[in-house]
Amino acid sequence: SFAQRLNDNSEVKVQEVNQDGIVLEKGNAYLAPGNMHLTIEKKANNYITKLLDITKVSRHKPSVDMLFRSVNNSAGGGAMAIMLTGMGDDGCIAMQDLFKNHAYCIAQSEKTCVVYGMPKKVIDAKVVHDIVDLQDISSYIIDFAKNKRKA
Repeated sequence: SFAQRLNDNSEVKVQEVNQDGIVLEKGNAYLAPGNMHLTIEKKANNYITKLLDITKVSRHKPSVDMLFRSVNNSAGGGAMAIMLTGMGDDGCIAMQDLFKNHAYCIAQSEKTCVVYGMPKKVIDAKVVHDIVDLQDISSYIIDFAKNKRKA
């Protein structure tokens, strides 16, 4: 229902990943299903989904750390990582690796977060290039896609 609500209120197609091997397409957003880790792999010039039913990582399932690690492994410095509102530190370790690999990393601003925990962790770790208000994140994504923003 969360993916459907986002899809109904978004200009991009939003879908929950329900199987391995979905080819990621431009103009789409993909969400991990509940209680499964979502990872990305590169195969034959495509990025595809892979779901993992393993233990929690960083106390979470799905885990941002799992997703970001897979993005770092498959796209490395060509990736953009965005840390949005959330509690805890999930994603911080993998965002550090993405940052070191020259991926473009941003965090949602405190004033636009419901819960500032996860963005605060990556900001405190000094692994973000920009701190961005929620309403401006989409323009950063578009700029990145047009090669106007790089690490």
